[in-house]
Amino acid sequence: MTNENDIRKLRQGNFVVNNGIVMRAVNLLRMHFNKLSGVQKLLFQRDGIIEADFLDSLNFLVRAGYIELREISSKRPVILADCDYRTLEAIITEKGIRLAAGSIHDDLVEVCLL
Repeated sequence: MTNENDIRKLRQGNFVVNNGIVMRAVNLLRMHFNKLSGVQKLLFQRDGIIEADFLDSLNFLVRAGYIELREISSKRPVILADCDYRTLEAIITEKGIRLAAGSIHDDLVEVCLL
């Protein structure tokens, strides 16, 4: 039987893993923006990451400065809280590239170095 502490640790671990997965997915095209609706669909199909968990990770990664968002139609930078993510696209930032390359570390993002 699991207790609340076990469940909390499991959710925290999933959050850290999901953050890395979302960041790597956004980084797939590297120098091009990726539509978030496509990223979310891919991650659900491939990794079983549900929309709520995707948005939690996306929100963290944007606020931490690892990912930049813009509106698809206008190409203007936006805040995630102000928009439907399905109208947005994302790209990894310089700070995100540093994290992915291993030159900086964040305990909340599991990064697989190549």
